[in-house]
Amino acid sequence: MRCVFAPVPRKTSGRPEKLLGTVEGSRRFKCGQDEVLASISESKCGQDEELATPTFLYTLIQPAGLNKCSDEFYNLVLDVGNEFSCKEVAFSEEAWWLRKACSRARSRIALLAAEHFGLEICAMRDLFAFDDAKKVGVPLVDTVEFDLKEGPDCTVEFLSACVDTTCVQNGILCKMHDSEGLWIFRGSPRSSAKTTSFGSMFGSKNVCGVFPTRSPLYKPSHGNPSYVNGLDSDLVVRYSGAPRVKPDGYVYQCFDERFFANLKDMQWDRNCGVTELVPIVVGAS
Repeated sequence: MRCVFAPVPRKTSGRPEKLLGTVEGSRRFKCGQDEVLASISESKCGQDEELATPTFLYTLIQPAGLNKCSDEFYNLVLDVGNEFSCKEVAFSEEAWWLRKACSRARSRIALLAAEHFGLEICAMRDLFAFDDAKKVGVPLVDTVEFDLKEGPDCTVEFLSACVDTTCVQNGILCKMHDSEGLWIFRGSPRSSAKTTSFGSMFGSKNVCGVFPTRSPLYKPSHGNPSYVNGLDSDLVVRYSGAPRVKPDGYVYQCFDERFFANLKDMQWDRNCGVTELVPIVVGAS
């Protein structure tokens, strides 16, 4: 689950700043009983000389959601066994609670991370919190990689490392290897957007209706021959495990011309474009 949070506009004096790249750091936070790692990157986008306020993008990353809550839900599914149908489990109150809890957690972590790094983002009161004073961040781009959704003809769709393009609200976040950062794939343009718009829903379930959210890691003998090693550079800092500085038998899918042609067949319009969030420093667990 990954989010992009829009900042409160800042006034600047003098000539606007040009493209400066991104800055990324990290910090651990406690959310209930689950400890998660949040990363943050800042991107200053180039502006025309007539504009007086640069645009910023703060990318806050929560790699895994609420692990213990997810484990409890998994144990619940094992306990019910054949007593309930797949649809009854997918649309149960417990599934709704887990989905809402993950959404609240990543929005809360985003706000805590922004406050720690001295960033000002849009916030609102947590409507589901017991304490009325609790606030959460308001995401601009929110991509859920793993989800259960109702499909056509009384079916249930399980989305794993992908997203339903017919429900996209504002672009799709796609993770490259750690040294390359994140890309935002734009959807259909929206003229009525009040904030930074990366496009909305596109495609059809009759043709495809899904879109990848990460660059796959695999062995060259078992995948596409077009790949990159994705080795760690000096900007990647790992909290556990040895740095990936030499080939280990696994490679990352390369988003080359052939890959983009496949995305076009999946109904993504290349004219919508891609926004690349290139990191300067990455904290990885």
